[in-house]
Amino acid sequence: MKLIHQILGLILGFIIGILTTLSGLGLLGLWVYSDTKKNPPSRQYKYGSKSKSTPEPEEKKDIFPLDYVYQTSVAAENVLRILKSYIEIDGKVSLSHLKSASGFSPNLVDRNYGWEDLSEAHVVADRMGYMIRFPELVYLKKNP
Repeated sequence: MKLIHQILGLILGFIIGILTTLSGLGLLGLWVYSDTKKNPPSRQYKYGSKSKSTPEPEEKKDIFPLDYVYQTSVAAENVLRILKSYIEIDGKVSLSHLKSASGFSPNLVDRNYGWEDLSEAHVVADRMGYMIRFPELVYLKKNP
């Protein structure tokens, strides 16, 4: 009889241990899940590169991300000055010019989009550096 009680106690202790472990993991899983809901990942910037962000479901995804972060306001102003000089010469500036002036490799599609007027473009300070705020991109008509 004593042996049966010991075996039952051992089995009961084993079952209680498993249930406790499972409920503890369940609580841990709920805590991790709820923590990510309360504190979503923030924007991350890299100097001299495109900013990377975590898109939210309702946020419209932009085809041409224009958030380049510059280390100094002088660097951002120089890029903006270069772009404005293209407008003075050609009457337009493309996204390809922006990428080249910022140190990135443009692709073929970048030539088709840009600006004809950058009078509203300006440099703004960001917590990680400086960025250029541009007006809306337009489709640039090709010369005949």
